[in-house]
Order: sequence, then structure tokens, then C-alpha cells
Amino acid sequence: MIDAPLLTRWRIERLGNRETTAGHRVSETTRLASVSFYPITTGEYDMARKLRVRIANDFDVESPCANDGAWKLYSFNRRHASFKHPDNFFAGAGKPQTWLANKMRRGLAFILGYYEHGNCQWALSGEQWPCPWDSVDVAGVLVWERDPKDMGGKTVEDRAADARVFLQEYTNWCNGECYAFSVETEAGELVDSCGGFIGVEYMFDVIAESIEAGDEWEFVGEYRDVATRYENKFRAKSEAVAV
Repeated sequence: MIDAPLLTRWRIERLGNRETTAGHRVSETTRLASVSFYPITTGEYDMARKLRVRIANDFDVESPCANDGAWKLYSFNRRHASFKHPDNFFAGAGKPQTWLANKMRRGLAFILGYYEHGNCQWALSGEQWPCPWDSVDVAGVLVWERDPKDMGGKTVEDRAADARVFLQEYTNWCNGECYAFSVETEAGELVDSCGGFIGVEYMFDVIAESIEAGDEWEFVGEYRDVATRYENKFRAKSEAVAV
């Protein structure tokens, strides 16, 4: 069995030394009600651990526009932190300025649509949730602001697909879907922890790597319902790791 502090240090190094930037410890206030234990694998294990996986909201996650990526989103809504006036992008009659039109032809800029009713959604124009009252087709622009050679996609279609992935992450961030986790034994020994996750897909892949054969686990904390929605994926991933 790997020593827990060593495993934690290894995880921090593997995720890019995120201890000070995103590896936030989960506070005691998140230790709320729990759900039942679930065994990872079948069989008899003398050293089986009962683990508690705590899911918490991470309030310190920066905007995806602020990281090393090159997509920058500019909103035309003055209430948004990313606001920039449309006059910076369009000439008269809503015609894109020459520099923007050139980028759009190459898949390096896109007009964005926006939907908001409770939560929000950013999408390529026309791909947002359709609603005559809560949706708009021209709500902002997405611009690639680095060298085009730095982008994986080389065609307009590939670059549009990359933009969709970014917009989904940005939407999750806008809606506060930012999380941290910790994995502890019943005795309170820390097995692993990390934060800075936008959305939960990758987070559960990371959590699953903390599971060993024979472990039992439960989700606890205020956001355990988030984990429950992904229980099947987490169980399958954990079983694969534990084998």
C-alpha cells in the first residue's frame, strides 16, 4: 500500500504542482451527511479500507480565459466581467471589422449566442438553447489570441469543435460548477486531495486513481449529489483501477 502523504505529493506533482494554485484542502464545514458505502470489487480483503470522498465547491478557480489557453471570450452584456463594447468588433450595421472578419474566415473567431434562465449557456451563435425570451444570437465573440500554429485544429471545422469544448468549460465556470475533493479513511487519514476542477468528468478520473482493490467508498459533503449523478462512471473507473 502506498503511503498516503507520498501519494498526495505524487498527485500534486503529477497534476503540475497545483498545491498552491488549485490543490485546496477541503474545510471541515463540508463534512455533512453521507450516503451508504459501496464496495469497489468483490472478494475478501483483510486490509480493505472504508474511504470517504468529500466533494466541495471551489470558489478560487480562475476563468478559463485566464489560464494558458488562448481563447478569449468577450461579452456584450455590461453586467458581465468579460464585457467589451460591440464597437470594438463591428462597424456600421453590425458588419464585422476587417480584422475580425479575417479571423472568422479562418476559424480563429466566432460570434457567440447566449441563453440564461437561472443558469447560463454560452455557445456558437445559433447553437444555444432556443428561447424567444431568454436567448440571443449575437451576445459576444470568441477570439483566438495566440499564434494559429499553437492551435491543434487546422480546419475551420476542427477549430469550431475546439471552441465548443472551451465554451462548455466556460459555461460550467460561469455557473459555479467548480469543485475540489478529498479522499480520507474512516480514521481521518488523508489519502488524496485536489481542487481547481471545472466540471466533474476529469475530477472523477483523478479520484478513481486513489482507489485500491477491496476498498469501499462513500460520497459525503454538501455536493455529494454531484458525485451520485456520476456514480456509474466512477464505479467502472474505480474497478478498472483496482484490478
